[in-house]
Amino acid sequence: MNSSDLSGTLSHWVEKLARFLGFADTPPPVKPRVFISYAPPDYDRVHRLYSLLLREGFDPWMDRQDITLGTEWQPAISEALSRSDFVLVCLSSRSSESGFLQREIRFALQLSQERPRRNTFLIPLRLEECEVPAPLRRFQWLNLYEPHANERLLGRLRGALESQSIASGDVKTRYDIDNISALLLENLDIEELRKLAYDLPDSRYLYQRAAGLTSKFEMVAVLLKATTPDQIEFLLDWVERYRPEAYGRHHPYRLDGTRQKMIHGDGYGLSKPLDNPYVVGNPIQPENTRVFLGRFDIAKAILAEIRRASQRPSILLYGRRRMGKTSAILNMGTLIQDTTLITVYVSGQSARFHTNRHFCYHLVQEIARRLSEESVDIAALREAGFLDEAAFASSPLLTLARFFEQCEDLLLGRSLHCLVAIDEYEEIDSHIGISTGEDSNSITRDLLLELRDTMQHRPHFVFLFAGTHFLRDLSAVDWTSIFINVKTLHVSFLDRRDSRALLTRPVPEMVYSDDSLIEKILGLTGCQPFLLQATASELVNCLNTSATRVVTARILQLAIDQVLVKQNTYFDHIWDIECNGPERKEVLARVIRRNSGARESEFLGNEAALRDLVRREVLRSDQGTVRLTMPLLRQWMRKNQHIL
Repeated sequence: MNSSDLSGTLSHWVEKLARFLGFADTPPPVKPRVFISYAPPDYDRVHRLYSLLLREGFDPWMDRQDITLGTEWQPAISEALSRSDFVLVCLSSRSSESGFLQREIRFALQLSQERPRRNTFLIPLRLEECEVPAPLRRFQWLNLYEPHANERLLGRLRGALESQSIASGDVKTRYDIDNISALLLENLDIEELRKLAYDLPDSRYLYQRAAGLTSKFEMVAVLLKATTPDQIEFLLDWVERYRPEAYGRHHPYRLDGTRQKMIHGDGYGLSKPLDNPYVVGNPIQPENTRVFLGRFDIAKAILAEIRRASQRPSILLYGRRRMGKTSAILNMGTLIQDTTLITVYVSGQSARFHTNRHFCYHLVQEIARRLSEESVDIAALREAGFLDEAAFASSPLLTLARFFEQCEDLLLGRSLHCLVAIDEYEEIDSHIGISTGEDSNSITRDLLLELRDTMQHRPHFVFLFAGTHFLRDLSAVDWTSIFINVKTLHVSFLDRRDSRALLTRPVPEMVYSDDSLIEKILGLTGCQPFLLQATASELVNCLNTSATRVVTARILQLAIDQVLVKQNTYFDHIWDIECNGPERKEVLARVIRRNSGARESEFLGNEAALRDLVRREVLRSDQGTVRLTMPLLRQWMRKNQHIL
């Protein structure tokens, strides 16, 4: 194919892409698509809503109205949901009894994460006085039985369409979408497009969707179809950074083709302090997705184990302190985005889980609570007495076994899996007593055997243990013989891509005067997640104190000095706990004194201590040279000269 043919082919695809995205000059008129989700007993009331929307110029969709005879209903529902501009979830006192409605709600919630936050997509509608399921309570709902409710609903839908049209018009006015499409198609390969999808702010779903595509055209369509003006700015920044020569050949802006960027310099000051979203020390909660990045590899590995057709192993999430294990567990639902998975979190540090009776009762409570939050009817569990603490007073293990049996049937009927994540599981080991059976004054080996039996015979339950020790390191009982088929997943340092995103994405107003400053932070922290959060948090504090938005070398040094002071406890932990014993301390001190690293040959006689520090991820050995994993530790030790 000659260059003329290639150019013509590319033009054809760009034109096709522009029409698909709605940026062509004469796009075909399309009625707004409205998916109506409801419980079958409410069909008559919901059909009146369907007719109203049809009369008012919308394109409503109901399963009994729009699925033709002979069509597979599940794929048809999934496709209709995916194509919809709005989803109306009709709720009544019978909603919780409909497994199909619950499944549609979970899928709609997943799709809602794919839409810009400012856009209306999912609207709960109460057909009568009833409880709104917990996952839907964050959305403003409408009581359809109140006066003028239909007018309010139509006004909300039309207002949402108008605001989205304004945003779309802004995109058309400011950007040359044809040139942006050509820029991506011509210059980025498949993996680069996936990386771009991953890096776009507030668009983790894009990475999930793009990861499975093999066509560049489809990937560009996904990127631009869901991109807001703010995200287009980020996209162009990304391309300009990684493909500056390609960016210069295209003109993504209309008018004069130049960027109209606001530069925040030291002389501008701040109209208000920068928001500081970074979390230092505490686990990152699911609602704070801005500062939880990466760990997709862990989530995918867990999901792969859950989906295994054969016997599923128990999972050990292993990692050193402050690596983000708890944050990964708490955000598992966001990471995996599997609407059939319910994650139950158990903290081994809590006294609620330090005896057989308390462990069994509170585990059942947590599972029931999570099922209820996912709109699963738990009336049968309540009627069986499993939610009554007295039921666990005399025979906690037998009661727990009966609960697992009945709950397995509940999960099976709704195609759900329950991931029970026991964090800080070493604390469970420390509370194991020497007695056996139903002893309620300690944790017993029999409890662990009951968990193993559940793993083996209840395929809809999966157990995950998280901690800083391997099973073989624990001493109270032989964990490796009980959980013989454990699969270990390692939580370690973030990769550089996620680390860079963590330093730049959560506070877009924060500007680095030179890219080398970001590289310096990555180098000093070694991409350790806790140190990255701490450094970024201090950067925001220093910028607010200095009334600027530009990170300079001076600002960075001020932030690092604050990290060394405020996070002294973390560095103390490395020195006192990770490096316990004179041999390990001597090995670390020797590496500290060598700025360029020490040779392995220097540690003759201390090989065991060296291997242990490498295993604990304080040191790393590369081709015979030993270096610090977190060079910031060198600054802390030199600041505390008495240690050296």
